[in-house]
Amino acid sequence: MTFDIRGAAEALETVRDNVERVAALGEWSANEHAKGRLIGRVPQDNDGEDEVLAPGFDAGIACALSMIPEDKQRLSAVLHAAYTPEAIAQLRGELENMTPGTETTWWLAASSLCEEGNISVLSFMAQVRQFEQLMLDPAKRLMAAKAEWNKLKGSFQDMNGVAYTTVDGGMQAGYIAGHKLAVGYAENYGIHFVGTYLPSLGLEDFEWSDVCDKQGRSTSGLLGPNFAKVGDLVELGEVIKIARAHLKI
Repeated sequence: MTFDIRGAAEALETVRDNVERVAALGEWSANEHAKGRLIGRVPQDNDGEDEVLAPGFDAGIACALSMIPEDKQRLSAVLHAAYTPEAIAQLRGELENMTPGTETTWWLAASSLCEEGNISVLSFMAQVRQFEQLMLDPAKRLMAAKAEWNKLKGSFQDMNGVAYTTVDGGMQAGYIAGHKLAVGYAENYGIHFVGTYLPSLGLEDFEWSDVCDKQGRSTSGLLGPNFAKVGDLVELGEVIKIARAHLKI
């Protein structure tokens, strides 16, 4: 495999060029918000002005930059926008006997570099270069994937049938362990995420808060039928109550 991205601006252009392909592969082509989230993960230097920080590198970005082989990208593409019973079943199966070339290993290796924070251009390119090393070295890739999974296995708590975590990736670990509903707190953003790997949280008719953060981004709302962000603890309680009833927990 070869890779030649020289800077964040080129990475951003490449992600934009490939977002439709990744969306089609992950079967979330109609989800314009998910496409925007993928593009929005790349920070920008803003032509000499204050740079635009972003969530940074993850497996979806690795797919868009073709750092994961195209025949190994589907699982990462699916998991970028929505968890499904089929994806969880694949993760469970491939975790039983991890090898360097499985889609699960590629996803975990890329996820091991994800910080979900306010990542600068310099930090983003450092993440890209780190993954380049994992891309080229199967042994290091497998080692990183196993370390990430060992971290994730203990990253959530069972809160009356709901997986609760403050660790990035902990929600996914909860799904793999059998929880239908997971809640994750993102300290960097001061909001909670609520999700399920089943088709819906049952929140399609929920009236969300219109509160925004300092950058004008809404702190609450559906990001997809089975994934939502919640910026208020009272609202979080209401969301969990509805989701629990919908999922029969």
